[in-house]
Amino acid sequence: MTKFTKDKKLAIIQGYDPDLLSQTEYANQMGVTRSHFQYWLKLYELHVSMRQRVLSWTYSLSY
Repeated sequence: MTKFTKDKKLAIIQGYDPDLLSQTEYANQMGVTRSHFQYWLKLYELHVSMRQRVLSWTYSLSY
């Protein structure tokens, strides 16, 4: 299998629309295995949720 850059992986994940295709169909179209696609998707979802949590933190003015 071809190695994908971080930017290419991100583009693949952000281009996925679950309303149009299944994960298997989309992964096949992108030339990756379903398991690799699911792994990248899970990492993306974890990073997005972690970023949202960090951005929601507030600090008191006394800090």
